[in-house]
Parts: sequence; structure tokens; C-alpha cells
Amino acid sequence: MSETLAGEIENARLLALKSYRIVDSLPEAEYDRITRLAAYIFKKPVALISFVDRDNVFIKSQYGIQVEHTLREESICKLIVEESSLIIIEDTTRDTRTASLSNVLGGAKIRFYAGTPLISPDGKVLGSLSVMDFVPGTLNEEEKQALEDLAFEVVAHLEVRKKNLELKDLITKHEEISTMFNNSAELQCITDRNGIILVVNKAVENLLGYTPQEGEGRPIWDFFPEEDKMSLLPVFSQGLSAGKKNFEVEVRIRSKDGTLKWMGWSLAVKNNKWYANGRDITERKAAEEQLLLVSLVASKTINGVAISNSEGKIKWVNDALENLTGYTLEDFKNTRPGDLLAGEGTDKVLLEAARRQASECKPSNIELLSYKKDGSPIWLSISNTPTFNKDGSLDQQVEIINDISERKLAEAELIKTREEALQLSKAKETFLSVMSHEIRTPLNAVIGMSHILMDDNPTESQKENLKILGFSAQNLLKLINDILDFTKIETGHMVLESANVNLKELVSQTLNSLQFKTADRPVALRSEIDHRIPTFVKGDNIRLYQILMNLLGNAVKFTEEGEVKLKLDLLQETKQSVKVRFEVSDTGIGIEPEKIDYIFDSYTQANSDTTRKYGGTGLGLAITKSLVSLHNSDMVVESEIGKGSKFSFIIDFALSEGSSAAVENKTMEQLSASILIVDDNEINRILASKVLSKWGVKVDFAENGKVAVDKVQQSVFDLVLMDLHMPVMNGMEATRTIRSLGREYSKLPIVALTASLFAHELETINECGMDGYVMKPFIPGELYAKIKSLLTNR
Repeated sequence: MSETLAGEIENARLLALKSYRIVDSLPEAEYDRITRLAAYIFKKPVALISFVDRDNVFIKSQYGIQVEHTLREESICKLIVEESSLIIIEDTTRDTRTASLSNVLGGAKIRFYAGTPLISPDGKVLGSLSVMDFVPGTLNEEEKQALEDLAFEVVAHLEVRKKNLELKDLITKHEEISTMFNNSAELQCITDRNGIILVVNKAVENLLGYTPQEGEGRPIWDFFPEEDKMSLLPVFSQGLSAGKKNFEVEVRIRSKDGTLKWMGWSLAVKNNKWYANGRDITERKAAEEQLLLVSLVASKTINGVAISNSEGKIKWVNDALENLTGYTLEDFKNTRPGDLLAGEGTDKVLLEAARRQASECKPSNIELLSYKKDGSPIWLSISNTPTFNKDGSLDQQVEIINDISERKLAEAELIKTREEALQLSKAKETFLSVMSHEIRTPLNAVIGMSHILMDDNPTESQKENLKILGFSAQNLLKLINDILDFTKIETGHMVLESANVNLKELVSQTLNSLQFKTADRPVALRSEIDHRIPTFVKGDNIRLYQILMNLLGNAVKFTEEGEVKLKLDLLQETKQSVKVRFEVSDTGIGIEPEKIDYIFDSYTQANSDTTRKYGGTGLGLAITKSLVSLHNSDMVVESEIGKGSKFSFIIDFALSEGSSAAVENKTMEQLSASILIVDDNEINRILASKVLSKWGVKVDFAENGKVAVDKVQQSVFDLVLMDLHMPVMNGMEATRTIRSLGREYSKLPIVALTASLFAHELETINECGMDGYVMKPFIPGELYAKIKSLLTNR
């Protein structure tokens, strides 16, 4: 026999032995009874049941000796395996096969051996049943047959034992399958060929709300919506007709509470039964529907969409982006957003900043000049949003890309228009500033000289002429002020001051200023002030006066007889502020209802003949409304033709405990001071000199800023009155130069005496180091108060 064949036979024998699971098993009484019986029958002191493994011999049962294992090569029973027949050795010491074995020479000293093989039903030798003695001996034929019969009994016990173990395994496996069946999170059920549920696991309760008992015995079709059942029947019938045994379907199941759940089923057909395994896929189906919707939106939207992987490489773009840029999906794939679209004019710094944000998993939104595939420029708005996995790691990035070229073009046009508007506004402001200066300069002389002449004890006839002169000059000044104020409001250069205001005194002064206009008419000027209104509040005295003068002036202008009334009511008071309602009412001509909305328009009056009959620029109410708006308030108008009008507004004032007193000509004291007057207009210098001389002031002159700088260094002056607009060196430059001369010049009071002042000029006045300003034409009392305060605080 070849070694290969012998090896195969031995491997088959060992495999058969292993199937009995007898090697290394615990002692069993059945086998011990057989060894005792063998020793008794054959009257031998030793009996063994042995099983021969690859290298060892396992003693399953023994009588008359204590040994569990022995090496195969040292055991006599190996001969049984090799020869597969009964072996009797009468004297082991004389038999060449056994004379050298340890059991013969060693401690056991076996002299007689008789053994028969234990052969499985399929003919494999598993081991042996043997009897032994310590002296030589033999067996007769009956004893030989008895030994073989006992061996057959051993094999019979082995077969029963094997079947019991297999049955136990089967029961254990069944229990494990049953446990797995009932504890599975998925729905498991078996139906007969007609779909009647034979058994269903406990998962049905968690998934659908039914107990297993409520499901068993019912057709599985009872739980399907009718439309789903009708769609499934053709699938199963066609599949079965084609010999198909396995099916994968997704179908809705009605749960006990009536809701429908999507279940994914794996079904197998065997032995006229259906074996079904169902999983709840409701969330997945919802996600798929959502994904389908998102995919549809992403594919069909007019906006470009690009999706990148976690490494920032594009993996998908929609048709809109392809149409927008001219690049295809294949062009975009595995590139970074912006790689294809960047060009000469692209802001690379902005692009890199957006990529850094993307790498840090932060959303970004940029507007980038890009380039299409044909090289034409296109402005794109790129919004990047990262999405994340459940563990928080970056999944992918979604970019929404819009063409904003038209908007960018409009913005560029808007910027250009705005720049042109700013230039126009600046040119307008410059023009008005120059015109203001040019008009106010001679007007300053007219008004100033009228003040001086009135103080020189004129005759009665001269007084009347001077009054007419002063009135005409003041009207001209008001006209100029209206135009300049309107321009400041339009350009946003009008800023309200916050100083102490005596509202009661303001009302009194305003009404007094208008008394002369009612002297020749039966019109009464009245005021009514709520006694709870505090004496002083924080506000802009000049602008409040301007509002009241415009409203009262209009009321007087359009009232031939009756009453013009100014009323102040306290609406609310807190620890920090008071809310006051102002109302100007008259019994004049009134305003037509459809014209009320137009009276606040610039250069507009209620009727076309109003200007001709009553005069005015049509700017008064426009300016008044704007000034009221600056106080965060609105003008309310009530009017009735022929019965009069009411104009009202509400202002919230901060409270003030301070007080102020106007300086009047009668209280002017002599000023012992030396003042330098800097003005390029000789009339203005003469006028200022005449006014200052009456207060005891020593006067010197400079016709421009450069001369002023020289004179300040040559002489000591207590104060400088500085015009702003002069040739050679203007007032701001001169002031900066004087301040830079040294420490002793830093405290020299310098006051701007100017005929025009816009917001940017006011900032320049403060920046260059001037100590304030007085507007030309100046009122002597105001000029005196300014000079006095600066000289006192020096």
C-alpha cells in the first residue's frame, strides 16, 4: 500500500473517531461495566477500552490498572488499528512486535494480551477492547467470540452516545435559533404557501404594535395596503413561474395604530413555505424621498451647485453650473472649487481665505471675479456649506454658485453715480459756501453799520430809515440762511447741538420778534405753556427758534385777523427726560386737504398765487419739517379752508439743571484787550474795528493769514478774530501755523469770524485749533459774549 493511500485511510479513521467526541471525555458507567464484565468473563486481572488517536492512546475505561493516556507507539493496541483484527499474544516478551514496548518492559509488565478492534458501522477502526494478564496465557474459541461480542456492545454504546450528542446539539441549536429569532430587531416570520402566518417573532410588537399571537394564523396580506398588495402579486407569481426562490421587495405595512411603515423584505420559498425577514426602512425611504427632492432641486435649479468630497475635490456639479461656466462635469471632477474659474482678475487672496475656511469646516460666502471656459469674465457669488457625518467628521461641501454679473455692473454704475453725486454735492456746497461768503460780506457791512448808526443817537427820521434798512437786510439774511440751511440738511451736514435751553424764554423771545408783524392787523399773538414743563432742558436753541419762527411766521403771514397761538404741553416726564408737544394754531386762510401733503416739498406753496400775494421762498416748511425730523419727530398738520391750521410735533428733551443768560448791549462792560482782526475785506475790518472800539478794545489788522502770523510774532495780542476764506494763506492754515510757533501761542484765543460754515469746515475749525466761531453778519451782543468768555477763561 502506498504512503499516500495509507495516509488518506488514516485521516478518514481519525475523522470518524473525532465524530464520536470520545477522546478526552469523562468516565462513563456504561463502559466501566463492560471492562469489569470482560475481566470477569475471561478471568484476567486487566481489561481496557482504548481509542487510538494520531499520536496518543486514550483509555476510556479500565479495570485492574490506572492509566489514562499512553503514546501510540508504546501501546500494544496500535497493532489492532494496523491489522484491524483480533490479536492474541500469549507471551509479549517472546513476540517481536511487543518485546520492546514499555508496557512489557516497564512498570506494568504485561505478559498476556488479547484485543479486538472497535469498528464503526462504516468500517473505521476506532480503538480496541482488550484483556491482559501479568503471566502468559491464551483464549479458546468461545472466549474469542465473547471478546468480539463485547466489542460490538462497546461500539453500540458509542453509536447511541453519538446520536444523543447530535440530538443535544440539535436541541441547543434550535434553542439558539429560537432565541435569535425572538430577540432579533428585524421582523422574522414563516407563512404557508397561501401567506397564512405560521410563526412570527417578538419584533413584530416593537415594529408594528402587534403581539405574535395577534399575527399568527392571519394572512400576511391583511397587513398590506390594497394598492401595495396588488402591485406585489404579479411580482411573486411571475417570479415563482420562472422558478425564482428568493425575493427582495420593499412594501408598506399597516401598524396596529393605523400608520403605514415601509419594510424591506427578504423572502425565500422552500418546502411550500415562505420565510420572510423584514426591516423597518421608513426613515431610509423618507431620506431617499428627501434626497430625490434635493437632487431634483439641485439638478433643475437655475443656480449652480457643486458638491466636493471631504478633501475639497469636486465630485458633482449640476447642469446649471455647466451652462453658467461652459465647463462640463468631467472638467470639474477632482479639481478644487475655483481652480478652473480663476483668472487674471481673480482675487487670489479672497479665494485662499475661503479655502482656509472650508478646510476648517466653516461656511463661507464670497463674491469672486471668475472666467468661463471661453475666457469671458463672470462675477460669481459662491456660498460654501460643509456637511458632517454622525461622528462630527467632515462629509462633503456644498457650494451654491450664482451669476451676479448684472448686479456687479449695477453696483459699479451706482458707485460711479454716487461718486459723481458726491462731486456734484461738493461742488454745490463749495459754490454755496463761496456765494454765502460773497453775499454775507457786504451784508455784514450793511447790518453792522445799521447797528453802529443806531447806537450813534440818530434823529427820529434817521431811526425810521435805519429800521427800514435793518429790516430789509434781515429779510435778505433770512433768505440766504434758508437756502444754506436747506442745503446743509440735504447733504446731511446739519447736526443738532445739545445745550441748555430755557423753553419759556424761547417762546417769549420768539413771540416778541413777531409782534411788529401784527401791529397793523387785528391779530393776537398768544402763548400757553404747561406749568409742569421744567425751566431748562437740553436742546439746540437756534434750531428750535428756527422751527418756531418758521411756523409762527407762516401763521402770522396767512392770518388776516383772529389769533395765532403757540401752545406747549407736557406729555410725559421721567427722571432723565421730558416729552413736550408743540402746537402752532391760527385762524388764517387754511389749506386744502389735497394740498397738505405738498406744502413740505421744496420750493412749493399751497397755491400758485401764494408767493405772489404773501412772498417767501417756499423753503420754510421744508426746512422746518427736516429740522423736526432731526429731533426724531414728525410734523402733524390739521387744517380747514377759511378756518385756520394747526401744526404740531413732539420732542423728547433730556433734563438740564443749568442756566444761561444772554448778554445784552446794555450790560456790556469795557474790555481791556488787544485784538488782531484778520480779514481780506477792508469794509469788514472797518466794521469790526468800530464795534470793538466801542468796548474799549485796542485793534490791529491783517489782510491775510500770512500777515497775521507775522504780526502775532511781532506783537502781543489777547485774541485773534480770523476770517476763513482769504488769499495767500487762509484762516485754517494761519491758525495751524500760529499753534506750531511754540507753547506760548497754544493758548492764544483764535475765533473764526466767517460768512459761511459747513459741516466739513466746522470739523476743520476744531482740528486746526480754533476756539470757536461767530457767523457774519454778526450780532454785536453775540460777538461780545464770545470774546468776553474767552478772555475770562484765558
